Amino acid sequence: MTGHMSLPMRTHVPPPGLDSSGAIRYNEAMNTQTIQEGISYTFGDDAPEQLRGRRCTGGTPATIDGIAVIRFAERIGGKGVCARLEGRPELAAAAAAYIAAQVEARAAAEAERNRPEWVERRRISNLFARAEGLRDYPAEYHLVLQGAQAALAAWRERYPEAAREARRERLLAEARDAEEKATGALTYDADGWLSAEDRQERHDKWMAAAAQLRREADTLNG
Repeated sequence: MTGHMSLPMRTHVPPPGLDSSGAIRYNEAMNTQTIQEGISYTFGDDAPEQLRGRRCTGGTPATIDGIAVIRFAERIGGKGVCARLEGRPELAAAAAAYIAAQVEARAAAEAERNRPEWVERRRISNLFARAEGLRDYPAEYHLVLQGAQAALAAWRERYPEAAREARRERLLAEARDAEEKATGALTYDADGWLSAEDRQERHDKWMAAAAQLRREADTLNG
């Protein structure tokens, strides 16, 4: 029995960021599932003919009808591609490593979430949210908003590194948003009102804005 596999890549789980209203953009640790590329595997000579020598990627451990498998991202003939763990110790080891990496990454994300600076930042974020809920009551709104702004200023002074991290994450989020808008600009023609040149111009403007945001984020590295 032959076959080759590679283990998933582990990447850094980014810290939570802030947007311009003071809300924390942070995916809960349990939802951070895009931290790995998945398991790659090249099927050997014992595989069905259509899979022999084929390298499949994006594999994740799964159980189908009580059978432990690796389920890959590829589809052949409209059907998913799986490989049984039974009789393939290298795949069983890859599955174990994948699960261990997931557990480790979630633990790291949870530890990041519970750092004192982010706990305090969430409290401040709740103040901003409370202020938003009081917009129909100007006196109370401005009182709570001023308190939130003062707390945020104090937080930034107390935790300059966290504030820098948050600023960088926000800039990168804005850059990704601009890049998505650039992609959409190439196809949006406003019911025929925008020419191909107009669409390209809008695309280029969004891409330039994204590049500027990424340059600003780069200045906050390290």
